[in-house]
Amino acid sequence: MMKLIINPKYRKDEKMIRDMLSRFDDPSYGVTLRNQRNVIKNIDDKYIIKKFVKITSANRTIYSFIRKTKAQRSYEYAQKYKNLGIETPDGIAYMETKRNNILRDCYYIYKYSDFKEVAPFLKEPPTPESEKIVLGYIHLIVEMHAKGIEHRDLNPTNILYQVNEKTGEIEYQVLDINRTSFMGKPLTDHQRFGNLLRVCYDDYWFRFIIANYEKEAGFPEGYVLKGCQKVERAYKLRNNIRFGLKKMIGLKK
Repeated sequence: MMKLIINPKYRKDEKMIRDMLSRFDDPSYGVTLRNQRNVIKNIDDKYIIKKFVKITSANRTIYSFIRKTKAQRSYEYAQKYKNLGIETPDGIAYMETKRNNILRDCYYIYKYSDFKEVAPFLKEPPTPESEKIVLGYIHLIVEMHAKGIEHRDLNPTNILYQVNEKTGEIEYQVLDINRTSFMGKPLTDHQRFGNLLRVCYDDYWFRFIIANYEKEAGFPEGYVLKGCQKVERAYKLRNNIRFGLKKMIGLKK
């Protein structure tokens, strides 16, 4: 059984969408951008197709009867982001295939973007250009938090930017949005602290981001940094406890 939902804006392209999906598993079709937990292909610099591959048996059942699939969430959340004034590539369609009413595969198609990742700037020493790009990244995060958006994989590979040739302004887009929670109100301080832990793994840039986040969001100096450090310690303690318990019952050697 197959379920295909197409954005009304792209309904005229239904035949092409079906053709792209039918050819996805052909190794020679498109350009493979990633082939790990998910398979992502670029089709003619016009479309991106993401196949969610590693789905456990338990999750197949959950996605079949209880929760929306990652493909469906990606498609629906793209419009939610846009409605809240946060840009993400157009969601074009999603498809789910089932066997005996149990999820087999799911795909999400979205519009290709020629924006670039913010991530490379956060691996190099600061320059006037990189600081400008990163300050825009910070502004985006502050805006998302104020609008109640908790992107649960908030890292710089999922934030794209482009300098508008006409206005000179830096524009941003958000990717990998299926793990988002929409709170309907600004994030609590604790939610912000946990969310900010992923924004960067370089110590200099992390402190730069947090210091400027504090300024823009109106927090006292050092308040957010201390909150992030406290949450990180709690995460590490919880993970150590989990590891110890697994070791005790023989799940870890």
